Amino acid sequence: APGANRSGPSDDLDLDTLNQLDLSRRQLGAISIIREELRDRQSNAGRRLQAEQEKLRELYDSPERDQSKIDAQFLRIEQLRREMFESSVNAHDRIAAQLNAQQRQRLQRIAPRWHSGG
Repeated sequence: APGANRSGPSDDLDLDTLNQLDLSRRQLGAISIIREELRDRQSNAGRRLQAEQEKLRELYDSPERDQSKIDAQFLRIEQLRREMFESSVNAHDRIAAQLNAQQRQRLQRIAPRWHSGG
């Protein structure tokens, strides 16, 4: 399902919150690009994550479990999750950089968890 693997800062990158900041056309354009890049990156990583999780299930279901292969596969999954989270944090930072000081202050008031990682 879309967004099923979302967690962390990307959950708060909604336009409803950002639209309350009286953004200029330039800011809206830049933020739109950042959000689209994040959406693409997260979608690709989500597909890879699903494939790696399927491999892990196959390792678990194997009649002769190989713990070292299971451990290695688990680490691959954790790395993909970390990449997804880091992409979200990076997108937040890039969006915040598009805002002026007044807009950042307002964002902190209307969405205090926005900068704290969700």
